[in-house]
Amino acid sequence: MERHEILQYAVRLAESQPGGTLATTHEVTGAPYITYVLAHLCADGRLLFGSGLARQHSKNILASPPVSFLFDSRSAVASDWTAFDRVSIDGDALVLPPGHPHYERLLSQIAAKSPMAAYFTRHGVLFSVEPRRLTLSRGLDPNRHIVQFPPPVP
Repeated sequence: MERHEILQYAVRLAESQPGGTLATTHEVTGAPYITYVLAHLCADGRLLFGSGLARQHSKNILASPPVSFLFDSRSAVASDWTAFDRVSIDGDALVLPPGHPHYERLLSQIAAKSPMAAYFTRHGVLFSVEPRRLTLSRGLDPNRHIVQFPPPVP
């Protein structure tokens, strides 16, 4: 698959799911910390979600920005294992404050997908995961379709 095809497929899968699994590193213990968050995948591979700063995953991100995120179609497993698709995104999560030049545009993308996700964002902070790598796994296909992203510009 070409880069644009992988990204398009990933966005379609993410659109079909209200959220996914976020993996962070616990700020105190250093252990993996897993939670479910409502999220939106942008066409460029950037992942957006909102959260309150008092939540453990938010504290973890502020202490250590590298995260992994998983969207999947696990509900398909019950009826058609071959339709079980997964998209993982690895990158650094950054807080975009309300005054950020792209804040309102990104918040409107979240709101279009999920009013509840927009609520969490408005009452917390907007996290943007700047991707380093996106991996698409489709059904029983043994191939992993990978998109590498250039390092962010400071």
